[in-house]
Amino acid sequence: MKTIKSIAAIFAALATLAACQKEIIPQLEISPANITLELEGGNGTFSVTSNTDWTVTCNGAWLTVTPVAGNGNGQVTVTAGENTSLTAPEATLTFTAGGTLVKSVKVTQKAKVPYINANQSNIACPALGADYKVAISSNVAWTAVINDEGKSWMTLDKTSGEGDGEITVSAATQLNLQTRKGVLTITETASGASVEVTFEQEAGKPSAYTDSLALIAFYNASDGANWAKNKWDLTTPYSTWYGIGVNEEGRVDTLKFGTKVITLTQWQLPEEIGTMDELLYLGLGTNCVKGNLPESIYNLTKLQTLDLSNNFVTGSFSAKIANWKEMTYITMLGNKDFGGSIPNEIGALKKLFRLNLSNTSISGTIPAGIFDCESMQELMAFSCNLSGEIPDLFDKYQNNFKILMLYGNTELTGPLPASLGRVKSSAATFSLHLYNCSFTGNIPESYATLPAGCKQLRVQGNKLSGTVPNAVRAHDNWSTWKAETYIFPQQEGYGLQ
Repeated sequence: MKTIKSIAAIFAALATLAACQKEIIPQLEISPANITLELEGGNGTFSVTSNTDWTVTCNGAWLTVTPVAGNGNGQVTVTAGENTSLTAPEATLTFTAGGTLVKSVKVTQKAKVPYINANQSNIACPALGADYKVAISSNVAWTAVINDEGKSWMTLDKTSGEGDGEITVSAATQLNLQTRKGVLTITETASGASVEVTFEQEAGKPSAYTDSLALIAFYNASDGANWAKNKWDLTTPYSTWYGIGVNEEGRVDTLKFGTKVITLTQWQLPEEIGTMDELLYLGLGTNCVKGNLPESIYNLTKLQTLDLSNNFVTGSFSAKIANWKEMTYITMLGNKDFGGSIPNEIGALKKLFRLNLSNTSISGTIPAGIFDCESMQELMAFSCNLSGEIPDLFDKYQNNFKILMLYGNTELTGPLPASLGRVKSSAATFSLHLYNCSFTGNIPESYATLPAGCKQLRVQGNKLSGTVPNAVRAHDNWSTWKAETYIFPQQEGYGLQ
């Protein structure tokens, strides 16, 4: 009987326990609500608070979940490897407790952020060209292109890549005389972001190549295909072309045309003329040259002769005329619209022995600087618009000075320069043409010592007064000067005692 009672007690206890169990309400809390993992991957932990059994499932194959079941309080660890994608993966963890209570949390991982960088942004290139290595850092694929303004002086060893890499940029030799710029653009293909590397190449050096370009520019500007004669055959070396002389290095040192070769009436010297830096002689007299002198002409620092006579050149000389330190002969004769004043900087031309500005519109006073041209032999500026008094400095011209022609400048005033009588010239001929101006006073007594070679003294048509000094009349060449014609015609009453 005792055994039966014990069994009954056990069943009663079990019944009581079952009744209690039926009364338990499942509880489940998950913390935190979501986790974000780093791009490189790693672990994240959820805390589980529960009073019963629970399980967890995950809809993201990229995650590992440990453990997937438990009882009561616990922890669940999620693990992810490196994310190599440009998108952020997302997964849902679903916890179930007591078979009926369900709660979900989120797990995301940071996406890869594309980037592109180069190890330099500006590269200076010498004219001779070179190869340059540009290091690229990136985490995605990229492309590379060159923009060199269509001149094809830059090339790449590769135009695409992925991740970190290197591009070799080759810059060709610069033959032209200008600087140039090119841009290497590297673009990552994910977002389209890009970086630029700018290449700036210095100007090339003057050469036979740049001489050839200058000659072609000259040919085109003057309509060379229709020259009246002596047309160039552009298929042959320029050393064989009419009017072209070259030095031992093959550089152009002479550009000299006879008259009326060029007949085009509207053409201008091109700027490229100034790149022929070995040029010694530029002669284009009577060839329809029009317009202003190109600024580049003052770059011709070796130029010795400039003959643009009897053309239609306009404008004026620049103060940069001082660059022509090797110049010996300048003639602008007959360019009626060429004007402005004579720059005082002309005094830098120590080798200049002949200057002819006659029949132009040159105006203003004669600068004192012109008397620093210590080699001067012939100074001619007749029939211009010169004005004012002449600096009395002609005795700075010695030895070979022989011709002064300033006649027809009606605004030249003041006394005749007495210093002319102090010039010690050994020239066989010595001519002074100062007529038809507005000089006043008398013939200076110093003219009694004019060089023996002075066969012409022409001062008629001025406003001289008084009487010719007896010492001047005593000059050995007095009769040769023909005073009645070339000296006396002045204001009424001028002449002899």
